Amino acid sequence: MKYIIVIIFSLSLLSCRTAIYKPFQKGGKSEIIMNIINDFSKSKESKRNKVYEIREYMPSKKLYCYIISEATHQSFPKIEDSIGIISKRVHNRTADLNKRVFFWSDSITPLSKSIILKLQKHKMIDSTYIKIAKGEISGDVEIMIKNDDSKKAMFYYVCKENFSMFEKIYRSYVLPVEKYPEVKCSD
Repeated sequence: MKYIIVIIFSLSLLSCRTAIYKPFQKGGKSEIIMNIINDFSKSKESKRNKVYEIREYMPSKKLYCYIISEATHQSFPKIEDSIGIISKRVHNRTADLNKRVFFWSDSITPLSKSIILKLQKHKMIDSTYIKIAKGEISGDVEIMIKNDDSKKAMFYYVCKENFSMFEKIYRSYVLPVEKYPEVKCSD
């Protein structure tokens, strides 16, 4: 009887265990982004906001650079940025993790209605250019773009050879490529 209780207790502990994320070592940009979203969502900096955007910055010979920042940059689609089209002006990817939303763009995913609705929900899209093209508003509208260079962001420097190896720095400015941190890219 004592053994049965121990077995039942052990099984109940195993069923309550949460899944452990195993970072991608190889793949494409989506795998890098999933790694950094997972890491960032565990950091104290992720508690500052609910909506983030991810941007790729200039890579070096050994490292990719990605920036996660508070989502303050709205997308301004034009009439040609429609559903089913790959856009360079509108975030076309999203992920939700730990009650946080992350937006980013890639060069292979077409715009979908669900991403447009999510961008609208989080006030990340402005349709002024489309309204001008359709004649719904006058073309002499001035668009104000907010940009606060003093805000900090998390910079991820990810090894090209092994995506699970990276260095992250929380700062308010971008380093030039030649000053990227040294990252140990192998075990």
